[in-house]
Amino acid sequence: MKVRGAFTLSKGLFITGILPLSFGKVSAVFFATVSIGNVPVSYSNTIKASLPIFSVMFSRVMLGQRHSVAIYFSLLMIISGVVISSFTEVLFDLSGLVCALLSTMSTALLSVYAKKSMIDNNLHHLKMLYFVSLSSLVLCLPLWLFHDAARLLNFDYVSRILLSIFPIECAL
Repeated sequence: MKVRGAFTLSKGLFITGILPLSFGKVSAVFFATVSIGNVPVSYSNTIKASLPIFSVMFSRVMLGQRHSVAIYFSLLMIISGVVISSFTEVLFDLSGLVCALLSTMSTALLSVYAKKSMIDNNLHHLKMLYFVSLSSLVLCLPLWLFHDAARLLNFDYVSRILLSIFPIECAL
């Protein structure tokens, strides 16, 4: 029985292929989180429905792909839907809209760049996912430590959170 070894990756491929994908993933998640903090989730997801617009743009620029007139016409329908949604949104916030668009653009760019990386470097998609996930964790860990870990180490803060989730009356 043949057992495969651990995934290996050259330093050059990591810097040119994996690291940009990791930054893209982190930025997409960051902007999505900020967006959801400023506008309703339903509106943020409506803005994210514009993903095909950016995917077509980036695939045209980065991969040289051409699309049919029907595709471009359908993109006009998506754009009109997002515009109507933006004008009629009661809780509209410009920063939420911009962050949702940046998240969507990051996701589209991530998708097209991942495809380009896999083609150019003959890289298996699971190997890419493994390294992108690992390096995204490494990129996010310092942010998490700076923002949340100090509060989690504060026992009083943690106990207040737990008591708010599980209200238990203790008689001492």
